[in-house]
Amino acid sequence: HHHHHHHHDGGTPLSNNRKESSHYYYDMLESYRMQWPKQGEIPFNSKNKWQASVHSQKHQQPSSTTIPSSSYDAAASIDTDNVQIYLNNILLMKGAPEKVLERCTLHLMEDGRQVDLDDGALAQIHTAISDLGSRGERVLGLCKKAIESNIMEEGGVDKYSESSILSHMQGMCFVGLVSMQDPIRASVPPAIEQCHAAGIRVIMVTGDHISTAEAIGKQAGILNNADKARDSVVQGTDIHSFTPEDWAALFDMDNHRGIVFARTTPQDKLMIVQEAQKHGHTIAMLGDGVNDAPALKEANIGVAMGKGGSDVAREAATMLLLDNNFASIVKGIAEGRLLFENVKKVIIYLLPAGSFSEIIPVLVNTFLGLPLPLSSFLMIVICLFTDVLPSLCLVYETPEHDIMEQKPRNIKTQKLVDAKLVLTAYFYTGVMESFAAFLNYFLVMWYYGLAPSQLFASFATWGGDDFYGLNKEQQAIALNSAQSAFFVALVFMQFFNCQMVRTRRGSVFKQPVNW
Repeated sequence: HHHHHHHHDGGTPLSNNRKESSHYYYDMLESYRMQWPKQGEIPFNSKNKWQASVHSQKHQQPSSTTIPSSSYDAAASIDTDNVQIYLNNILLMKGAPEKVLERCTLHLMEDGRQVDLDDGALAQIHTAISDLGSRGERVLGLCKKAIESNIMEEGGVDKYSESSILSHMQGMCFVGLVSMQDPIRASVPPAIEQCHAAGIRVIMVTGDHISTAEAIGKQAGILNNADKARDSVVQGTDIHSFTPEDWAALFDMDNHRGIVFARTTPQDKLMIVQEAQKHGHTIAMLGDGVNDAPALKEANIGVAMGKGGSDVAREAATMLLLDNNFASIVKGIAEGRLLFENVKKVIIYLLPAGSFSEIIPVLVNTFLGLPLPLSSFLMIVICLFTDVLPSLCLVYETPEHDIMEQKPRNIKTQKLVDAKLVLTAYFYTGVMESFAAFLNYFLVMWYYGLAPSQLFASFATWGGDDFYGLNKEQQAIALNSAQSAFFVALVFMQFFNCQMVRTRRGSVFKQPVNW
């Protein structure tokens, strides 16, 4: 119907060649702009969600013509030498349709008449806005108003200040709607799918109209099309009256899958981030505007755009997307999970031999008087030589196949080194390794004719001239052999320990080998 302006491109009488016709439109546009120079404007900002400007047109007419002041395009006239200069001033506004309609009392008909904007017309316009929005299109409303000129400066054209423009911005005439497609990048829906599999919730916060936001949310896969009950589309204006219970219900991630906030202001973003954090969520916030900076700083990790976007956002952010691609965040999460897992693997690998199986011999030597089962030189060999390469390999371990299907870790309870890790390293692997190494040590000593019962509590007698029939030299040979056996056992077991810690969930045989 008549509130719709679809801009077609071909079909000009000049030519059907698309390129020429676009030139034709462009030249027309330029000549309009020259005829109607801008006299002042209120720039767009995301809080107001509209922009307005005043333009004036000068033209001369012989003095016989008088223009009734009631006419809409009327304007002040100045008598100079019987030639009157008329100033047609027009105020133009564009922005969020509901903001535009708030200031309109008239609407434009196709024949140029301006008619009262009654409930019927309003209902029609709102239907059109919702229809366009539900296709995921962005809708702008346009309106205009002819305004009286300010008293003219001598020979000049009057400039309008923001406050004088504002004073005129009511009783305007609604002209129509323009809708634009702003399609989702192809990489976004699969990335959001991966997020959901990894237990990560994606929430969309936009300044757009609620029906547009809902449509985009569905296209992106943020809203779950099948199960309406699990989706929430929230209007930004409503969240100020939310009770703590409302927030809790919204951020209870088990029953909700999709949340979209529409018509939000930058302040709302900050509030949403803070509320989500109150409910124990770790928030990564993606934003590129100056006004996103507070929310980016507040979030656990702020993500800004590397190309374009504002410097302020880049300063406030913790992470930059160099390719401006949402899917890169998911790659980053996978990378972070991999690093966390690999550091854990290295620790689990190093502790059993590198600390537990090295400290037990010292304790047994000190308190139970057993000849030292592992010499300090061999301990250093383990730490600086035999354990180094395997742990480096573990650092480069490729991700396990299901790394992006795990639930996110609980930051409060699942730290890098937790009780489970220590128990595994010390009391599971560590005890086994120490037991086997000690067994080797005692076997070799037995081979040299020394029983365990003779070795314990041999504090001062070991190293004397005669220890159960062994002189100093023979004792040294026996101990060196036993220590070597202890050491070789540890190194051998560490090789298999390394294979064991390479995977935590999958089978090690399915894990690709890193050459």
